[in-house]
Amino acid sequence: MAIIFSPSRYSGENEAIPATRTSVEVIAEVQTYLQTSVHHGLDDLDDQESSCWTVFQGEEFKAEYLNAGSWQIHAWYNRVRYFWRVDDVTLDVTKDLWLKSPNSTISC
Repeated sequence: MAIIFSPSRYSGENEAIPATRTSVEVIAEVQTYLQTSVHHGLDDLDDQESSCWTVFQGEEFKAEYLNAGSWQIHAWYNRVRYFWRVDDVTLDVTKDLWLKSPNSTISC
C-alpha cells in the first residue's frame, strides 16, 4: 500500500484564528480563577488549604495569544513559572501543565 502526499493540497500552515479578547481581559480572568482556587502547600503536602491568590497577588502576569483560539498566561513564584490557558471565546481557565519543574511546586 502506498501513501501519496500532495503538497498542493496542504500548505503546511494552519490558518490563524484572530483573538477576540485583550491581554488585560484574559489576565483578569486568570486572577479571578486564582482567587477561588486553593492549594495544599508545596507539592500539595500541607494539610491546610491556602488561597492561590495569596501566592500570586502582586506578581506580574504576562499573556500571549497562541493564534489557535487560546491564550497562555504565566507568572513566577519561587523561581518557577506557572502557566494557565484561557479559551479566547469562552474565557474558560485551565492549568497549563506542559512545564515540569524539578523544583517543588504548588497546584494553582
